[in-house]
Amino acid sequence: AGNPDPGYNDLDDTRNDMGAYGGPGGTSYAYGDGPPVVELVGTTPHIVIAGDTDIIQVRVWDVLGTVSSVQAEIQEAEETPITSITLYDDGTHGDEVAGDSIYTNVWVTPLDPAGYWIDVTAEDNNASSVTINNILRLVGVSADIFYVDHSNNTGTEDGSMAFPFTTIQQPVDLAGSYDTIRVAEGTYFDPVNFHRRSFVVEGGFNNVAWERDIELYPTILDGSNSHTPVTIGGASPIMDGFIIQNGWSDHQGGAAIDINGGDLTISNSIIQNNQGTGVDEWGAGGICINSGNLQVSNCQIINNHSPGGAGGLRAADCNIYLVNTLLANNSGQMVMHFNTVTGDIINSTITGNQEGFGFYNDSPIHVTNSIIWNNNHSYWNDLNHFSYTDIENDI
Repeated sequence: AGNPDPGYNDLDDTRNDMGAYGGPGGTSYAYGDGPPVVELVGTTPHIVIAGDTDIIQVRVWDVLGTVSSVQAEIQEAEETPITSITLYDDGTHGDEVAGDSIYTNVWVTPLDPAGYWIDVTAEDNNASSVTINNILRLVGVSADIFYVDHSNNTGTEDGSMAFPFTTIQQPVDLAGSYDTIRVAEGTYFDPVNFHRRSFVVEGGFNNVAWERDIELYPTILDGSNSHTPVTIGGASPIMDGFIIQNGWSDHQGGAAIDINGGDLTISNSIIQNNQGTGVDEWGAGGICINSGNLQVSNCQIINNHSPGGAGGLRAADCNIYLVNTLLANNSGQMVMHFNTVTGDIINSTITGNQEGFGFYNDSPIHVTNSIIWNNNHSYWNDLNHFSYTDIENDI
Protein backbone atom coordinates (compact mmCIF):
# COMPACT_ATOMS: atom_id res chain seq x y z
CA ALA A 1 0.00 0.00 0.00
CA GLY A 2 0.98 3.63 -0.24
CA ASN A 3 1.96 5.86 -3.11
CA PRO A 4 1.91 4.20 -6.53
CA ASP A 5 5.03 2.44 -7.69
CA PRO A 6 6.21 3.85 -11.05
CA GLY A 7 7.02 0.30 -12.10
CA TYR A 8 3.60 -0.98 -11.09
CA ASN A 9 2.06 -3.35 -13.63
CA ASP A 10 -0.54 -5.17 -11.49
CA LEU A 11 0.68 -8.66 -12.35
CA ASP A 12 -1.49 -10.32 -9.69
CA ASP A 13 -4.56 -8.24 -10.62
CA THR A 14 -5.12 -6.99 -7.07
CA ARG A 15 -4.04 -3.34 -7.48
CA ASN A 16 -2.84 -3.28 -3.88
CA ASP A 17 -0.56 -0.28 -4.34
CA MET A 18 -3.41 2.17 -4.90
CA GLY A 19 -4.50 4.87 -2.53
CA ALA A 20 -2.70 7.29 -0.28
CA TYR A 21 -3.13 5.10 2.78
CA GLY A 22 -3.70 1.73 1.17
CA GLY A 23 -5.54 -1.19 2.66
CA PRO A 24 -5.62 -4.98 2.84
CA GLY A 25 -5.58 -7.09 -0.27
CA GLY A 26 -8.77 -8.26 -1.91
CA THR A 27 -10.76 -8.43 -5.11
CA SER A 28 -10.60 -5.21 -7.08
CA TYR A 29 -12.83 -3.63 -9.67
CA ALA A 30 -10.98 -1.25 -11.99
CA TYR A 31 -13.25 1.02 -14.01
CA GLY A 32 -12.04 2.40 -17.31
CA ASP A 33 -9.23 1.06 -19.46
CA GLY A 34 -7.36 4.09 -18.61
CA PRO A 35 -5.42 7.13 -19.63
CA PRO A 36 -2.00 7.68 -18.05
CA VAL A 37 -1.88 8.43 -14.32
CA VAL A 38 -0.31 11.77 -13.34
CA GLU A 39 0.95 12.63 -9.85
CA LEU A 40 2.74 15.74 -8.65
CA VAL A 41 6.32 15.29 -7.41
CA GLY A 42 6.87 17.67 -4.49
CA THR A 43 4.27 19.89 -2.89
CA THR A 44 1.86 22.58 -3.93
CA PRO A 45 1.92 25.51 -3.55
CA HIS A 46 5.56 25.98 -4.51
CA ILE A 47 7.26 29.25 -3.60
CA VAL A 48 9.23 30.76 -6.49
CA ILE A 49 11.64 33.68 -6.81
CA ALA A 50 11.29 36.07 -9.73
CA GLY A 51 13.88 35.50 -12.42
CA ASP A 52 15.05 32.18 -10.99
CA THR A 53 14.93 28.84 -12.77
CA ASP A 54 12.18 26.63 -11.35
CA ILE A 55 11.77 22.89 -11.91
CA ILE A 56 8.38 21.40 -12.79
CA GLN A 57 8.14 17.65 -12.03
CA VAL A 58 5.38 15.08 -12.29
CA ARG A 59 5.31 11.29 -12.15
CA VAL A 60 3.49 9.72 -15.10
CA TRP A 61 2.88 6.07 -15.87
CA ASP A 62 0.50 4.03 -17.97
CA VAL A 63 -0.46 0.42 -17.30
CA LEU A 64 -1.67 -0.47 -20.79
CA GLY A 65 0.67 1.50 -22.98
CA THR A 66 3.68 3.78 -23.25
CA VAL A 67 3.58 7.45 -22.32
CA SER A 68 4.08 9.36 -25.55
CA SER A 69 3.97 13.01 -24.41
CA VAL A 70 3.63 15.16 -21.27
CA GLN A 71 2.81 18.85 -21.58
CA ALA A 72 2.62 21.52 -18.85
CA GLU A 73 0.52 24.62 -19.52
CA ILE A 74 1.39 27.59 -17.30
CA GLN A 75 -1.41 30.04 -16.59
CA GLU A 76 -1.86 33.28 -14.74
CA ALA A 77 -4.20 33.31 -11.77
CA GLU A 78 -7.08 34.27 -14.09
CA GLU A 79 -6.37 31.07 -16.07
CA THR A 80 -4.87 33.02 -18.97
CA PRO A 81 -2.25 30.76 -20.61
CA ILE A 82 1.32 32.11 -20.60
CA THR A 83 3.22 29.27 -22.21
CA SER A 84 3.27 25.51 -22.68
CA ILE A 85 6.39 23.41 -22.16
CA THR A 86 7.17 19.76 -22.75
CA LEU A 87 8.25 17.64 -19.79
CA TYR A 88 10.87 14.93 -20.37
CA ASP A 89 12.05 11.69 -18.78
CA ASP A 90 15.35 11.62 -20.64
CA GLY A 91 18.04 12.52 -18.10
CA THR A 92 18.22 16.10 -19.45
CA HIS A 93 15.97 19.17 -19.18
CA GLY A 94 16.48 19.11 -15.40
CA ASP A 95 15.55 15.41 -15.25
CA GLU A 96 18.02 13.51 -13.05
CA VAL A 97 17.38 9.91 -14.13
CA ALA A 98 16.12 8.77 -17.52
CA GLY A 99 13.35 6.18 -17.56
CA ASP A 100 12.18 6.56 -13.95
CA SER A 101 8.68 7.84 -14.90
CA ILE A 102 9.44 11.33 -13.52
CA TYR A 103 8.94 13.96 -16.22
CA THR A 104 10.72 17.28 -15.76
CA ASN A 105 11.58 20.59 -17.32
CA VAL A 106 12.81 23.97 -16.12
CA TRP A 107 11.09 27.32 -16.40
CA VAL A 108 12.36 30.82 -15.69
CA THR A 109 9.77 32.55 -13.52
CA PRO A 110 8.73 35.99 -14.85
CA LEU A 111 9.82 39.09 -12.96
CA ASP A 112 6.35 39.62 -11.51
CA PRO A 113 5.55 36.33 -9.75
CA ALA A 114 1.96 37.17 -8.84
CA GLY A 115 1.10 33.49 -8.85
CA TYR A 116 0.64 30.86 -11.51
CA TRP A 117 -1.36 27.67 -12.06
CA ILE A 118 -0.04 24.70 -14.01
CA ASP A 119 -2.13 22.10 -15.87
CA VAL A 120 -0.48 18.87 -17.02
CA THR A 121 -1.67 16.73 -19.95
CA ALA A 122 -0.27 13.23 -20.52
CA GLU A 123 -0.99 11.02 -23.54
CA ASP A 124 -0.09 7.40 -24.23
CA ASN A 125 0.62 5.67 -27.52
CA ASN A 126 -3.00 4.52 -27.66
CA ALA A 127 -4.08 8.18 -27.98
CA SER A 128 -5.62 8.03 -24.52
CA SER A 129 -4.95 11.23 -22.56
CA VAL A 130 -5.69 12.90 -19.26
CA THR A 131 -5.43 16.53 -18.12
CA ILE A 132 -4.95 17.37 -14.45
CA ASN A 133 -6.00 20.98 -13.91
CA ASN A 134 -4.16 23.10 -11.35
CA ILE A 135 -1.86 20.25 -10.32
CA LEU A 136 0.76 22.79 -9.21
CA ARG A 137 0.52 26.33 -7.97
CA LEU A 138 3.51 28.67 -8.07
CA VAL A 139 3.43 31.55 -5.61
CA GLY A 140 5.71 34.57 -5.70
CA VAL A 141 8.34 35.04 -3.03
CA SER A 142 6.97 36.72 0.08
CA ALA A 143 7.44 40.44 0.54
CA ASP A 144 6.98 40.14 4.32
CA ILE A 145 6.85 37.41 6.93
CA PHE A 146 4.62 37.76 10.00
CA TYR A 147 4.98 35.61 13.11
CA VAL A 148 2.24 34.42 15.46
CA ASP A 149 2.68 32.90 18.91
CA HIS A 150 -0.27 32.68 21.29
CA SER A 151 2.11 32.46 24.27
CA ASN A 152 3.73 35.88 23.69
CA ASN A 153 3.30 37.67 27.02
CA THR A 154 5.74 40.53 26.52
CA GLY A 155 2.98 43.09 26.08
CA THR A 156 4.34 44.02 22.63
CA GLU A 157 2.95 42.60 19.39
CA ASP A 158 4.33 43.74 16.04
CA GLY A 159 4.47 40.47 14.09
CA SER A 160 8.24 40.09 14.37
CA MET A 161 10.10 37.03 15.65
CA ALA A 162 10.81 38.79 18.92
CA PHE A 163 7.29 40.17 19.39
CA PRO A 164 4.88 37.96 17.44
CA PHE A 165 1.16 38.53 17.17
CA THR A 166 -0.93 36.37 19.49
CA THR A 167 -3.77 35.63 17.05
CA ILE A 168 -3.73 34.63 13.39
CA GLN A 169 -6.41 37.17 12.53
CA GLN A 170 -4.06 40.09 13.27
CA PRO A 171 -1.66 39.46 10.36
CA VAL A 172 -4.51 38.33 8.11
CA ASP A 173 -6.01 41.82 8.50
CA LEU A 174 -2.66 43.53 7.83
CA ALA A 175 -0.70 41.47 5.34
CA GLY A 176 -0.37 42.14 1.62
CA SER A 177 -0.84 39.59 -1.11
CA TYR A 178 1.64 36.70 -1.08
CA ASP A 179 2.99 37.54 2.36
CA THR A 180 3.70 34.60 4.67
CA ILE A 181 2.25 34.06 8.13
CA ARG A 182 4.16 31.61 10.34
CA VAL A 183 2.32 30.21 13.35
CA ALA A 184 4.04 28.71 16.37
CA GLU A 185 2.98 25.48 18.03
CA GLY A 186 0.04 25.46 20.43
CA THR A 187 -3.73 25.67 20.37
CA TYR A 188 -5.50 28.72 18.92
CA PHE A 189 -9.15 29.14 19.88
CA ASP A 190 -9.93 32.39 18.02
CA PRO A 191 -11.69 31.93 14.65
CA VAL A 192 -9.81 32.97 11.51
CA ASN A 193 -11.65 34.81 8.74
CA PHE A 194 -9.81 35.04 5.43
CA HIS A 195 -11.61 37.90 3.72
CA ARG A 196 -8.95 39.47 1.53
CA ARG A 197 -6.04 38.67 -0.75
CA SER A 198 -3.86 35.56 -0.83
CA PHE A 199 -1.59 34.50 2.02
CA VAL A 200 0.71 31.59 2.72
CA VAL A 201 -0.13 30.45 6.27
CA GLU A 202 2.17 27.84 7.79
CA GLY A 203 1.90 26.00 11.09
CA GLY A 204 4.37 23.78 12.90
CA PHE A 205 7.04 26.20 14.19
CA ASN A 206 8.68 26.37 17.57
CA ASN A 207 8.74 29.82 19.18
CA VAL A 208 12.46 30.05 19.90
CA ALA A 209 14.47 29.62 16.70
CA TRP A 210 11.29 29.35 14.59
CA GLU A 211 12.36 25.97 13.28
CA ARG A 212 9.63 23.99 11.54
CA ASP A 213 8.47 20.43 12.17
CA ILE A 214 4.71 19.99 11.89
CA GLU A 215 4.73 16.72 13.85
CA LEU A 216 7.04 17.90 16.63
CA TYR A 217 5.42 21.34 16.93
CA PRO A 218 1.70 20.83 16.17
CA THR A 219 -0.35 23.94 15.51
CA ILE A 220 -4.02 23.45 16.36
CA LEU A 221 -7.00 25.59 15.35
CA ASP A 222 -9.74 24.65 17.81
CA GLY A 223 -13.40 25.64 17.50
CA SER A 224 -14.17 24.82 21.15
CA ASN A 225 -17.32 23.04 19.88
CA SER A 226 -18.83 26.52 19.46
CA HIS A 227 -17.66 28.01 16.14
CA THR A 228 -16.05 27.30 12.75
CA PRO A 229 -12.26 27.68 13.06
CA VAL A 230 -11.68 28.83 9.43
CA THR A 231 -13.98 30.84 7.15
CA ILE A 232 -13.08 32.08 3.67
CA GLY A 233 -14.82 34.62 1.45
CA GLY A 234 -13.21 36.58 -1.38
CA ALA A 235 -9.73 35.34 -0.49
CA SER A 236 -7.26 32.66 -1.60
CA PRO A 237 -5.31 31.43 1.43
CA ILE A 238 -2.70 28.70 1.20
CA MET A 239 -2.58 26.69 4.42
CA ASP A 240 0.00 24.08 5.36
CA GLY A 241 0.63 22.14 8.54
CA PHE A 242 -2.44 22.57 10.76
CA ILE A 243 -4.78 20.46 12.86
CA ILE A 244 -8.31 21.85 12.61
CA GLN A 245 -10.63 20.37 15.19
CA ASN A 246 -13.70 20.70 17.41
CA GLY A 247 -15.45 23.05 14.99
CA TRP A 248 -19.19 23.60 15.18
CA SER A 249 -21.78 24.87 12.71
CA ASP A 250 -25.54 25.03 13.27
CA HIS A 251 -26.37 26.11 9.70
CA GLN A 252 -25.59 25.05 6.14
CA GLY A 253 -21.87 25.80 6.30
CA GLY A 254 -18.78 23.82 7.17
CA ALA A 255 -17.98 23.06 10.79
CA ALA A 256 -14.19 23.03 10.29
CA ILE A 257 -13.76 25.15 7.14
CA ASP A 258 -16.48 27.19 5.44
CA ILE A 259 -15.79 28.67 1.98
CA ASN A 260 -18.15 31.04 0.18
CA GLY A 261 -16.78 32.47 -3.05
CA GLY A 262 -13.11 31.88 -2.32
CA ASP A 263 -10.20 29.55 -3.00
CA LEU A 264 -8.36 27.32 -0.55
CA THR A 265 -5.19 25.31 -0.98
CA ILE A 266 -4.53 23.15 2.09
CA SER A 267 -1.83 20.53 2.56
CA ASN A 268 -0.22 18.40 5.25
CA SER A 269 -3.13 19.01 7.62
CA ILE A 270 -5.63 17.06 9.72
CA ILE A 271 -9.33 17.98 9.88
CA GLN A 272 -10.86 16.02 12.73
CA ASN A 273 -13.66 15.81 15.27
CA ASN A 274 -15.79 18.63 13.85
CA GLN A 275 -19.59 18.67 13.88
CA GLY A 276 -22.19 20.56 11.85
CA THR A 277 -25.93 20.13 11.86
CA GLY A 278 -26.47 20.57 8.12
CA VAL A 279 -29.83 21.36 6.54
CA ASP A 280 -31.44 19.61 3.53
CA GLU A 281 -28.17 17.90 2.56
CA TRP A 282 -26.27 21.20 2.86
CA GLY A 283 -23.41 21.78 5.25
CA ALA A 284 -20.51 19.57 6.31
CA GLY A 285 -18.71 18.35 9.37
CA GLY A 286 -15.39 18.94 7.60
CA ILE A 287 -15.21 21.34 4.63
CA CYS A 288 -18.08 23.10 2.87
CA ILE A 289 -17.39 25.10 -0.30
CA ASN A 290 -19.96 27.05 -2.31
CA SER A 291 -18.27 28.52 -5.39
CA GLY A 292 -14.51 28.71 -5.80
CA ASN A 293 -11.58 26.29 -5.97
CA LEU A 294 -10.44 23.75 -3.41
CA GLN A 295 -7.12 21.87 -3.44
CA VAL A 296 -6.43 19.31 -0.71
CA SER A 297 -3.19 17.34 -0.63
CA ASN A 298 -1.58 15.03 1.91
CA CYS A 299 -4.41 15.60 4.39
CA GLN A 300 -6.63 13.54 6.66
CA ILE A 301 -10.35 14.32 6.99
CA ILE A 302 -11.44 12.05 9.81
CA ASN A 303 -14.11 11.62 12.48
CA ASN A 304 -16.32 14.51 11.39
CA HIS A 305 -20.11 14.52 11.64
CA SER A 306 -23.09 16.27 10.02
CA PRO A 307 -26.48 14.53 10.36
CA GLY A 308 -28.15 16.87 7.83
CA GLY A 309 -25.20 17.29 5.47
CA ALA A 310 -21.95 15.63 4.41
CA GLY A 311 -19.65 14.23 7.06
CA GLY A 312 -16.42 15.08 5.22
CA LEU A 313 -16.87 17.44 2.25
CA ARG A 314 -19.81 19.30 0.70
CA ALA A 315 -19.11 21.13 -2.58
CA ALA A 316 -21.21 23.04 -5.12
CA ASP A 317 -20.47 25.16 -8.19
CA CYS A 318 -16.71 24.79 -7.83
CA ASN A 319 -13.62 22.88 -8.84
CA ILE A 320 -11.90 20.46 -6.47
CA TYR A 321 -8.58 18.60 -6.49
CA LEU A 322 -7.90 15.96 -3.82
CA VAL A 323 -4.62 14.04 -3.85
CA ASN A 324 -2.99 11.70 -1.31
CA THR A 325 -5.85 12.35 1.11
CA LEU A 326 -7.63 10.08 3.57
CA LEU A 327 -11.36 10.41 4.36
CA ALA A 328 -12.31 7.96 7.10
CA ASN A 329 -14.84 7.45 9.88
CA ASN A 330 -16.96 10.45 8.93
CA SER A 331 -20.73 10.31 9.37
CA GLY A 332 -23.66 12.15 7.83
CA GLN A 333 -25.97 11.78 4.87
CA MET A 334 -22.83 11.22 2.77
CA VAL A 335 -19.10 11.45 3.30
CA MET A 336 -18.78 13.67 0.21
CA HIS A 337 -21.59 15.38 -1.70
CA PHE A 338 -20.86 17.10 -5.03
CA ASN A 339 -23.37 19.27 -6.86
CA THR A 340 -22.26 20.80 -10.20
CA VAL A 341 -18.61 20.22 -9.39
CA THR A 342 -15.61 19.43 -11.60
CA GLY A 343 -12.20 18.13 -10.61
CA ASP A 344 -10.07 15.16 -9.66
CA ILE A 345 -9.56 12.72 -6.79
CA ILE A 346 -6.16 11.05 -7.12
CA ASN A 347 -4.29 8.49 -5.06
CA SER A 348 -6.68 8.86 -2.12
CA THR A 349 -8.45 6.51 0.27
CA ILE A 350 -12.13 6.83 1.28
CA THR A 351 -13.05 4.17 3.80
CA GLY A 352 -15.11 3.33 6.85
CA ASN A 353 -17.51 6.24 6.52
CA GLN A 354 -21.15 5.94 7.58
CA GLU A 355 -22.26 6.67 4.02
CA GLY A 356 -20.55 6.88 0.64
CA PHE A 357 -20.50 9.86 -1.70
CA GLY A 358 -22.65 11.22 -4.48
CA PHE A 359 -22.13 13.04 -7.76
CA TYR A 360 -25.18 15.10 -8.70
CA ASN A 361 -26.21 17.52 -11.47
CA ASP A 362 -23.38 16.93 -13.91
CA SER A 363 -20.41 16.56 -11.58
CA PRO A 364 -17.77 14.79 -13.70
CA ILE A 365 -15.26 14.11 -10.93
CA HIS A 366 -12.36 11.98 -12.21
CA VAL A 367 -11.30 9.38 -9.64
CA THR A 368 -7.90 7.84 -10.32
CA ASN A 369 -5.73 5.28 -8.54
CA SER A 370 -7.78 5.41 -5.33
CA ILE A 371 -9.42 3.08 -2.81
CA ILE A 372 -13.13 3.37 -1.94
CA TRP A 373 -14.07 0.74 0.61
CA ASN A 374 -16.85 0.00 3.08
CA ASN A 375 -18.81 3.26 2.92
CA ASN A 376 -22.25 1.57 2.89
CA HIS A 377 -23.76 3.27 -0.14
CA SER A 378 -22.78 5.72 -2.86
CA TYR A 379 -24.56 7.39 -5.76
CA TRP A 380 -22.38 7.22 -8.87
CA ASN A 381 -23.49 9.46 -11.69
CA ASP A 382 -21.04 7.92 -14.14
CA LEU A 383 -18.49 5.18 -13.45
CA ASN A 384 -16.72 6.02 -16.71
CA HIS A 385 -14.81 8.71 -14.80
CA PHE A 386 -13.11 6.08 -12.61
CA SER A 387 -9.67 4.71 -13.53
CA TYR A 388 -7.47 2.18 -11.69
CA THR A 389 -9.73 2.50 -8.65
CA ASP A 390 -10.70 -0.23 -6.20
CA ILE A 391 -14.35 -0.06 -5.08
CA GLU A 392 -15.65 -2.60 -2.57
CA ASN A 393 -18.88 -2.80 -0.54
CA ASP A 394 -19.85 0.65 -1.79
CA ILE A 395 -22.40 0.24 -4.56
